[in-house]
Amino acid sequence: MRKYACELNSRVLDDETYTKIKDAIIGQKEQIGSIRMLNYLSSLDPSKEDFETKSIELLRLLIEHNRKVQYRDSNEQPVGALFEMMVKRTTILKDNPNAVRGCIKLAEEKGFICLSTFMRKIPNPELYKINSALTMIFKIADYCRTDNNWDNFFSTLKSSHEIFKDYINEPFKGRVLLEHVCISGRSDIINGLLDLGAKCNIASPDNGRYPLHSIIESTDKNYNEESIAVIKVIYNEYPAAIQVADYSGSTPLLYAYGDFLKTEYFKKLTLNAEEKSLRSINKPSS
Repeated sequence: MRKYACELNSRVLDDETYTKIKDAIIGQKEQIGSIRMLNYLSSLDPSKEDFETKSIELLRLLIEHNRKVQYRDSNEQPVGALFEMMVKRTTILKDNPNAVRGCIKLAEEKGFICLSTFMRKIPNPELYKINSALTMIFKIADYCRTDNNWDNFFSTLKSSHEIFKDYINEPFKGRVLLEHVCISGRSDIINGLLDLGAKCNIASPDNGRYPLHSIIESTDKNYNEESIAVIKVIYNEYPAAIQVADYSGSTPLLYAYGDFLKTEYFKKLTLNAEEKSLRSINKPSS
């Protein structure tokens, strides 16, 4: 492990300090004495031999005793502080790849996707070439679709978009990301993806659906006062999708539900389709 000069006010991670931090983590305390956990971890001296073995164990404990607080990982910042120190000021992660993989696996098993994403990002940038980047973001999207709770996806979109933005329009296992998450009906998510360069004129190869199909289908479970505005955004980006049937034979308007069917905007879309003779069933090019 590389040696560095001990900085002012830094703490040696000896047995006593380790025990204090360990007890605070297990007790889910935000402070050690009068010092915030984040600041306490940031003040550790990584130049001492004990730091190598003890820091990996602290990382594991932070993950094991993590909890959700308003859809955020409670230990996200402490993990970030410790992990960044290990990356920038030591060779611990390079020298102990199995230990790091164990921490990442633990985070994934416990459903702490943001933590596992962060740990993968820093030491292994190669993992975030196209396949790994899309594996991460689609896994989060799948969790959110199952629970119909998209806060975790939005959190990841804000914190980790640099990881996958270059591949945002690449199909992954037959799906394109924007089409896949439009079912959320969330304007913050959809506008965020559009800002990153997501295209509305790309259909998912496995089902032939454009984002317009999915955003209109979102009116089943996720219809709210923002819904029409975000449907307009998707439609205006690629109005031709209104005429296209997916591989089940359904055009976007056939996915409309409930109150959306009663709106003036739905009537307008229907008239537009009729006026332009957009009833033909055309499979999108893959």
